[in-house]
Amino acid sequence: KIDTWSAAWDQADLIIGVIGTDNHKKYKDLTLAGVVFESQKINASKMTHFHMDIWSPDAKEFKFKLVDFGVDGAPKTADDSEHEITLNNTSQPKLELGKWISVDLPIKSFTNLGGVSNLAQLVMSSSKSVVFVDNGYFYTDGTQPPPLTNAPTTTAAAPMQMPSKVIALYSNTYPQLHPVDTWSATWDKADVTDAKAAKEDVKKYTNLEFAGVTFEKKTINATQMTHLHIDVWTPSADTFKVKLVDFGSDGKYQGGDDSEHEVVFDATSQPALTKGKWVALDIPLQEFVGIKTKSNLARMLFSSNKSTVFIDNVYFYIAENDESGEPQSAPPIPTHPKTNVISLFSDTYPSITVDTWSAAWDQADVEVKKFGPMSLLLYTNLVTAGMVFQTKQVDASKMTYLHMDIWSANANVLKIELVDFGPNGAYKGGDDSSSTVTIDANSTPALKKKTWMSIDLPLSKFTGLNGMANLAQMVLTSNKSKVYVDNIFFYKLGGGGGQPPQPATSPQSPAPSPTIAGPDVISLFSDSYSNTKVDSWSAAWDQADVTETSVNQNKMKKYTKLVTAGVVFDSQPINASSMSKLHLDVWTVDAKELKIKLIDFGQDGKYQGGDDSEHEVVFDSKSVPKLDKSQWVGLDLDLSSMIGLKSTKKLGRILISSNNSTVFVDNVYFHKTGGGGGNGSGLAPTSAAPKSTIKPSKVKALYSNMYPMEVKVDTWSAAWDNADVSDENVGPDDVKKYTKLINAGIEFTKQPLDAGKLTHMHIDVWTPNATYLKIKLVDFGNDGKYKGGDDSEGELTFSASSTPKLSTGQWISMNIPMQSFKGLQGKSSLAQIVLSSAGATVYVDNLFFFNGEAEAESGPSSPAPTPTLAEAKVISLFSDAYQNSTVDTWSASWDKADFQKKSYGPHNMLIYSNLQYAGIVFESKKINANNMKYLHIDIWTADAKTFKVKLIDFGKDAKYLGGDDSEGEVSFTSQTNPALTQGSWQSFEIPLNKFTGLNAMSNLAQMVLSSSNSIVWVDNIYFHN
Repeated sequence: KIDTWSAAWDQADLIIGVIGTDNHKKYKDLTLAGVVFESQKINASKMTHFHMDIWSPDAKEFKFKLVDFGVDGAPKTADDSEHEITLNNTSQPKLELGKWISVDLPIKSFTNLGGVSNLAQLVMSSSKSVVFVDNGYFYTDGTQPPPLTNAPTTTAAAPMQMPSKVIALYSNTYPQLHPVDTWSATWDKADVTDAKAAKEDVKKYTNLEFAGVTFEKKTINATQMTHLHIDVWTPSADTFKVKLVDFGSDGKYQGGDDSEHEVVFDATSQPALTKGKWVALDIPLQEFVGIKTKSNLARMLFSSNKSTVFIDNVYFYIAENDESGEPQSAPPIPTHPKTNVISLFSDTYPSITVDTWSAAWDQADVEVKKFGPMSLLLYTNLVTAGMVFQTKQVDASKMTYLHMDIWSANANVLKIELVDFGPNGAYKGGDDSSSTVTIDANSTPALKKKTWMSIDLPLSKFTGLNGMANLAQMVLTSNKSKVYVDNIFFYKLGGGGGQPPQPATSPQSPAPSPTIAGPDVISLFSDSYSNTKVDSWSAAWDQADVTETSVNQNKMKKYTKLVTAGVVFDSQPINASSMSKLHLDVWTVDAKELKIKLIDFGQDGKYQGGDDSEHEVVFDSKSVPKLDKSQWVGLDLDLSSMIGLKSTKKLGRILISSNNSTVFVDNVYFHKTGGGGGNGSGLAPTSAAPKSTIKPSKVKALYSNMYPMEVKVDTWSAAWDNADVSDENVGPDDVKKYTKLINAGIEFTKQPLDAGKLTHMHIDVWTPNATYLKIKLVDFGNDGKYKGGDDSEGELTFSASSTPKLSTGQWISMNIPMQSFKGLQGKSSLAQIVLSSAGATVYVDNLFFFNGEAEAESGPSSPAPTPTLAEAKVISLFSDAYQNSTVDTWSASWDKADFQKKSYGPHNMLIYSNLQYAGIVFESKKINANNMKYLHIDIWTADAKTFKVKLIDFGKDAKYLGGDDSEGEVSFTSQTNPALTQGSWQSFEIPLNKFTGLNAMSNLAQMVLSSSNSIVWVDNIYFHN
């Protein structure tokens, strides 16, 4: 019996949860957690070990303390004893982040315990971290190990990696699995069956010598992945081997560029292969050293000594805090004139002769790597690397800067030393000089990881150089790291070269657009929602200056000299009792910390009325999320964890504090659900794009599961672009996923498309955060050559105000007339499509050109029935039969639907497509339906599986979120009465008393229609008695 998992005296927040079918304890902000079992103490005198499984994304250390109350069994007496053991990155077992660690501690290692017959407490402590714990127990290993069972009776630990960072082949945790051709190829020597471990699905291999798992039909591009995970359980295997096979750039088996590598696990490996228990293998992909590329992985082989092996949770993933990896894009192309440059290494400029890139006396390995057509230098194990060019020394006396592009996942420091041999040009000739500049996290510019960093160092910083006319060496120094290097050159300004790039002092793109539904939000400041009243964004008593600015027409607040800023809404306090989080997007170039304080005025609703309460949360370089510089950071503050707040019913102020810094703020709102922009886990489509009805004979497709792909695409992300692309699956459909999209080059230059007889371009896009998307078509002209003199191009921009409208969180089907691309002079040699946005995530499907107008979506063949009620008994919103009340909008800015009006002869109708929820707003002229008994609505749909109608009343004060709002919703499906039908007009007569939760109907101001991302035709919306 456990009295409590979180004692009154501890410092931690406890959450009890379930992962898969497994219960666990989650501690947030864990400083000290007391697990107390004083009422039923444990006699562990016959036990030999204590076991616990732990998982953490951020703990630097984790401590176990056992407390025994001694012979008298009483606390705080002379015979109490205790001992604490610490886990960290050097302990055994080692504390590793982002994976389950099984800890088995011999009880005898708790050396300061006087006894273990009255154990009463387990105290866990850490560095204010998040820690999951499971399977805590004492056990004895006996003189002989217990007999092994032939099959696992427990499940493997549930994976903890985010789905967005995983490519899963087999797991109950991840529903979206990469297709596997077979789990046991015809040529292998093994038998496989589907089995169960507790409630989990597993693969059982018997007589396993080697088993071929193949996924050749759809190979895996694992270039962005860092690890392969497999859970294995065996009663008999002495060895277990894992081999990966990549088919190379041609994607063909034995095509000449295949490569493979095998990793072996046994009783002496790390981790050790242990019989009779689940062993989690997390294999860094860099250990598969024989594999030349990971872009066309097609096979995985399991091998053993003709044994039985159970397998679960097979997936590739990106590890948290990973220090491996490689660049996924090329560095920026330099733009300085050649006449102003002396180059050592660059594809852009002619370079001088360099004797060696890694001198005999240095401590580093170097190779020249290809990235598309570009060459890069790759230094591994970099302690010191000597670049020597003494045969042809560099005279940089007329240059002003040294430029270098670097990319590293694990370099903590990079030192650049220049060595000049003096006027005599001889090594150690008496006039040599050298100087070093250090780049690290605290320098300007600061060293960045996992992104290309352009370094432009004024040569004046090399203060120890006596001259620069005989430069003969450059020495790079780092922490035994892996560094990619490109574009090493000296240059001077002038002649169009411009100034060296300077770090941005303001955001160059807007914060990600929120994706949470408007009804679930109370917004103070956002272009995506209707905002509640704020008295001041910088109170008279605060220490900050505020202005409103914008980027790409997206408004934001800019705080300068920010010490404390008071955001005040005293006159209309916010009732956030139904909300779960406060969200803000912030961007800063100089803030070392940022504090957010919420103040509630208590029941009396007055500032300092005696019952005020408040709580403050601090973000810095060590918090979660981390306060990163020069990028948007999404903060979601959990209101339930703000323990200083006694209530959230009358919130009146937000205080934002920092270190006299500049901070940009956007999207300040309370919300009910998780997520909300920033650097959170971007949403992904859960259903496939709409099916096209255009005949295949009219289509030339670049990408689609529906049509033959007759247009051969050379690349979906050209070497010169600024975006990452990956292949994904949404349901049965293949899609392209672009992340960090600035501009993506889709090229088909080897076989340009003659689109002379094609009239439209079609593309389906889905985005969680793009505020705009640009589409450019490029034609190479009659000569079919790039820059042949007759090239032409045209570009269109899609946003919330365009037609079609770009909306987040839903598929947008675009049929774009080719004539809309102004500037495109010809269509006979289309060779490029360029997609552009502001660093957004965009999914793309069904990219094709076609001839003729898009075939219309199927719709009703006749109008809805004409209403027959007398006008005196009706309050109508939309009907040709009645005088209609004023409606502000039929599709609110916060909804997720496309809307248009259409006519059927003399009859007008509303059409909602991609309908998730549509906001019909009539706030300017609210409806008093107290004397009405029914709501009538006619709908027609061919594909809707659900249809919901919600009514919202603003209460007696007639104000949105005035404290007395209420709402009620009614749902229809094929199982309700009446049932939702497809393919015919359906008239719903909904009794108003069915809208449970609607407390009043005298100030009805909104109606929300919801469905299953479907097309719904609507007519005759009215109340009647």
